[in-house]
Amino acid sequence: MAKKYFWLKLKEDFFDKRVIKKLRKIAGGDTYTIIYLKLQLLAMKNDGKLFFEGVEENFAEEMALELDEDAENVKITLMYLEKNNLIETLSENEFLLPEVIESTGSESSAAARVRKHRENKKALQCNTDVTECNKNVTLEKEIDKDIDIDDDRLNNKYIDYKKTLADEMITEIKKIIPNQPTNQVEIILMSVFSQMIKSVNHFGKEKVITALNYITNNDYLKTSANRNPGLFFKKFFDIENIYKIQAGTYEQLEKKEIPSLKTEEQIAKEYDFSEFDNG
Repeated sequence: MAKKYFWLKLKEDFFDKRVIKKLRKIAGGDTYTIIYLKLQLLAMKNDGKLFFEGVEENFAEEMALELDEDAENVKITLMYLEKNNLIETLSENEFLLPEVIESTGSESSAAARVRKHRENKKALQCNTDVTECNKNVTLEKEIDKDIDIDDDRLNNKYIDYKKTLADEMITEIKKIIPNQPTNQVEIILMSVFSQMIKSVNHFGKEKVITALNYITNNDYLKTSANRNPGLFFKKFFDIENIYKIQAGTYEQLEKKEIPSLKTEEQIAKEYDFSEFDNG
């Protein structure tokens, strides 16, 4: 079986990004930056994913073992990456570095040999025949399209992941607001998509779905959701409110009698969702 080579394409503005500048200014920041780059190198062979196999007590310690880095430094790095959306939690044992998908290149050993042979041949021909050299440039562009396919596949996998995640969330939300047409549910989710991603990154997909299932079985919250779905789910995907659901804040609330639908202004006054506010 032919070997496959991977490389990390460090963008020219990597160290100019504010999130990296801020990381480097932290005490020990240069070490954390190196750890981030080493994590990317570790993830690039697995479509940008890192896996916790339970060898150590937690993910940070296991990554520290793998990278030969101090566990506390790795822990701080992971906390910073999570806070700045540079790492996403797919499950309790699976994590994604989004930047890796956009920055990874790969080719098979056969492709590498062909590329090396092509470069050598081009150098010889360009020294003796300008016309032939120009023809080779055109041919190279066509061949390079095949090599770039790997990058496209990585990007497509990340896009597919987000689409799958959106479909799962729409399915769960429709259980809460079954009378809403699917296209309207999609619009609601798209309006809070970035918040949803942050919640999934923070808690993991399964815990967010568990919180949605809780709403499905809680008459008070389910009624609230159906009164004003857009406002409700904007509040729901706030991380603090998911914490409230996990803490059982709404278990003792009785279902309120909701007046008949009137104007948006009247609805806001009559049912303001104050119990679901951050404060």
